[in-house]
Amino acid sequence: MLKVILTLSLTCLTSLTGLFCLSAMANTESYPTIYTVPVAENLAQYAVFPLADSKIVNDGTTLTVTYSLPQELTGTPMSVTLSGPVAGSTLTGPNADATCGKTDSLVSCKISYTGLPINPNAVKQYLTAKYTDSQELSFRQQVAAIFENEPVGIVSFSR
Repeated sequence: MLKVILTLSLTCLTSLTGLFCLSAMANTESYPTIYTVPVAENLAQYAVFPLADSKIVNDGTTLTVTYSLPQELTGTPMSVTLSGPVAGSTLTGPNADATCGKTDSLVSCKISYTGLPINPNAVKQYLTAKYTDSQELSFRQQVAAIFENEPVGIVSFSR
């Protein structure tokens, strides 16, 4: 079972209803997004992945969050879509469930995945093709192995 923490960094939170500060009208927005795998400090710089395709849709009643997990961790492209009532604290999807909470400046969603198909051979091939420096490749492979064995991550959307 995969557990990912989705952290939404915002400045205008008053309730989960105010998530992403969108109006009651249907609205789709993209945010700068970073995916981070929690690792030891010596691997930290190799465990951060910018995500180019994240989207948040708020239609006034339902909030939908979509992003792709880094291919460096999964081996193949893998999109994640979670949705739930704007006024609620849970998001669900075909392969994930999330429970959300907030602090003064953050909304965090702890996400549990079931049956996430990580392909270790494809991960190795992808990393080998993308990273030519042998030391960086080794560190990236260590991060991928950590994620495969303990699939936990943090997705941070900043506005």
